[in-house]
Amino acid sequence: MISPVSSFGYAQSLKRRTAFTLIELLVVIAIIAILIGLLLPAVQKVRSAAARLQSQNNVKQIMLANHSFHDANGIIPPLSAIAVPGSGQPVSGYFWILPYIEQDNVYKLGIANGGAWPAPGANTEADRRAGLSASAKKIKTYLSPRDPSNAPDTWTEGNGGTWAHCSYGMNHAVYGTPVDPVAGVNNINLVTKGNGRLTLTSMTDGTSNTVGVAEQYAICGPSSNSTDNMNHKLWAYNLTWYYIQGPYFDTRLMTSTGTTITATSTSAPPQMQPTLAACDPYRVQAIDGICVVGMLDGSVRGVTSGVDQTSWCRALWPADGLVIGNF
Repeated sequence: MISPVSSFGYAQSLKRRTAFTLIELLVVIAIIAILIGLLLPAVQKVRSAAARLQSQNNVKQIMLANHSFHDANGIIPPLSAIAVPGSGQPVSGYFWILPYIEQDNVYKLGIANGGAWPAPGANTEADRRAGLSASAKKIKTYLSPRDPSNAPDTWTEGNGGTWAHCSYGMNHAVYGTPVDPVAGVNNINLVTKGNGRLTLTSMTDGTSNTVGVAEQYAICGPSSNSTDNMNHKLWAYNLTWYYIQGPYFDTRLMTSTGTTITATSTSAPPQMQPTLAACDPYRVQAIDGICVVGMLDGSVRGVTSGVDQTSWCRALWPADGLVIGNF
């Protein structure tokens, strides 16, 4: 039989054991911290993979929309061309493919307004911010979830024009400077020459060997022409107004030999995770060491900043007649 005293002491002992000691608490906290440290890289890796997959899907949709536009019009979309005859306002190639990425309402709004920027009525900045202009519409397909520039939904320039951003540049060698088989001239300025009339079959290197679009920062490099001193890539923008605001990368400037491609020509590779200030708006960027690239056959590739620059050059130009090699 347990005495009252010993029974009381036993109960007190049990009561004391229900709490953690300071050492035990510190051990538990340390274990939790270790587990968090082990889990965070894995979670980040999963998020990064998901973001890349989403970007690849965006690029896939853009390239398939190019094919749909080509099927309907017999040409690929021009990098810049008049939206409505007589309106005087060109729009980018991304405007032309809107109906093929389930954005027909935005396309119709632009056509009704005579272009991407004008809005009906007073056409004030308040009108544009209210979403009356096609240019102010945020298009999710045109934004890479991997883009580190953290661009806002829209950006307003000094004259009040409000524009939504873009994280994918169009290849100038394909969409911007094709040789016009009708006029027989090089259409550098598509505003005056109209669209390039370039067809998929005219790309003699093959659509699977030719780059169509690639990832870029939506905010890329300083600009003296911008209200916030930064350059903004804008999906609807007519690049001939101010080239570095256009949603494109310039293969003429990237290529060592300009537009005359030889066996030894090279092109500047994707920039390796540059800062916003060091970002080159005429090039493409390897956002996490890899740049998501859409080929003209609709396939999607990842290109690193270490890509062979001769092969990269040949992949950018659609009719150089050279074998790509290791790309």
